[in-house]
Amino acid sequence: MNTNGGHEVYRASKSALNQLMRGYAARHADDKRTLLLVNPGWVRTGLGGPGAVLEVEESIPGVVDTLKARAGEGGLHFVDYENQPLPWRGKRQRGRCPACSSSVAITLSLPAPPPASSAPSR
Repeated sequence: MNTNGGHEVYRASKSALNQLMRGYAARHADDKRTLLLVNPGWVRTGLGGPGAVLEVEESIPGVVDTLKARAGEGGLHFVDYENQPLPWRGKRQRGRCPACSSSVAITLSLPAPPPASSAPSR
């Protein structure tokens, strides 16, 4: 929730992304792909600034692990870099930027991984 103002364009872009993904998921409910909105946390970068609570080295491995863990689940999921579900609205979570309480940074569509038996033989 926006209780301190500022960063309106950034916040609007994240809200738009949320709504676009929710609309896409609703229109393609029979699609078996996994749709992820992943919040990498408030990371110390040029955008996150020096006050951010996470280092890149903390966030990125968590994002990668989350992508791997969610592959093949199907449906739309809004999660953080620790693979924890996030509310579409509500209280700020650990590692989330106070200026971007609706922040979502990564959108991916992941097909289910192939069965182990379909790996090419040598």
